[in-house]
Amino acid sequence: MAKRPSKSASEPATLAAAGGDDAGGFMLFGGGEPPAAKPAPAAPMAAPTAAPAGKPAKKFAKPRIDPRSRQPLGGGDVAAEAPPPERSGPQRPVSLADVVGHERAKSLLGEAMARGRVHHAWIFHGPMGVGKFTAALAFAAELLTPPPGDTQYESVKAMLRAGTHPDLHVVTKELARISRNPKIRENKLITIAKDVVDEFLLEPITRSRAVDCASRAGRVFIVDEAELLDRSPTSAPTQNSMLKTLEEPPPGAVIILVCSDEQRLLVTIRSRCQRVGFSPLDGGQTAAVLSRLGEPASGPVGEWVLGFCEGSPGLAQLAIKQGLFAWHQALGPVLSVVLDNPSTAVELGTLCAALVEERAKAVVDADGQASKEAANRFWAKRMLAFMATAFRAQMVAAPSAERAERCADAIDLCAKAEGYLDNNVQHPFVFDDLAAQLMAGTSPLPGDP
Repeated sequence: MAKRPSKSASEPATLAAAGGDDAGGFMLFGGGEPPAAKPAPAAPMAAPTAAPAGKPAKKFAKPRIDPRSRQPLGGGDVAAEAPPPERSGPQRPVSLADVVGHERAKSLLGEAMARGRVHHAWIFHGPMGVGKFTAALAFAAELLTPPPGDTQYESVKAMLRAGTHPDLHVVTKELARISRNPKIRENKLITIAKDVVDEFLLEPITRSRAVDCASRAGRVFIVDEAELLDRSPTSAPTQNSMLKTLEEPPPGAVIILVCSDEQRLLVTIRSRCQRVGFSPLDGGQTAAVLSRLGEPASGPVGEWVLGFCEGSPGLAQLAIKQGLFAWHQALGPVLSVVLDNPSTAVELGTLCAALVEERAKAVVDADGQASKEAANRFWAKRMLAFMATAFRAQMVAAPSAERAERCADAIDLCAKAEGYLDNNVQHPFVFDDLAAQLMAGTSPLPGDP
């Protein structure tokens, strides 16, 4: 069934896909994915200490599920890395034509369907929140819809509108909560467990389609946040288990991997898939999508949100719903002067860490299965994105080349700080080091990664 538990606030259900390859550099808008196991922190940072233990997992009643697809029947879950979006229940695809803008991606997908040679495996990659999942749903709906003259045409369209098509499967890490394996149901939601992939992808993909019609595909499987399939590409048992299916899928099956960090997928996975890149939306398109979602960007808050999200309606929704304008009010005065008066950064690290802890604690308090480590990393990356955006705005308005260069150095320090997070350095150390380097005049220290 086309039911999908809520995800990590990265893609609202009606966000639009962006055309073009992802030209992003460092992952300032990367998700809260866990780092590689036990990497050594880069000099000159302090060695990481043990991550604070999260709250004990609570016992939840097993959700109601559809007996055929084993997908949840409505309801939403709190994702491990971020607060829950304001949506739940079945996912109803928009038509590919209704996806806002992003002509290159739509053209590529349309041409593939027009040729009648739709590849069996796809990767939709690009920054979080720009509409990759929405595009995947729209593409899946097109593939599952028979020609208008087919006797099943009206019933298929009705099922897609209702979000109940039994041959449209969405695989997320939240499906661990309804796994047949009780141990998996109790796990923290950090990665997409191998048991989840086995139970909700590799096993059902071998079964016959439920709706017999003349559609382009018989079954479509969307793996959301595919970068979470494993902790690291160097140790990737889950992805390795998918290789044979991606190489030789059953007839009529299509798999779409949606990810915000394509480099976390194995080269052997990427080589088996047709890639479609997604880019941020422009300001007008972002505002239009937010208005469609009932989150109009107006007034001082809306103006700030549009600048902060940098073309990601998903990130804009997150900023609005989580009140991140408060970050602007708390940190804006400091960030506006810190490059000219570095001594003002003395308390910046402590303040940033405290704001991150506040958000992460709210996630864990709302869901006992949420990973405190993942929540801290998610919000720490959001904080670095916030700071980089502030410095980028200053660089655009810089009155001199020297000033613009200082802003660029600060942005570079934010990128390096994100690298420390990915190397498993605890976020308080990361922000303290960032503040120290800003106080030193934004000059990178020797030996930085």
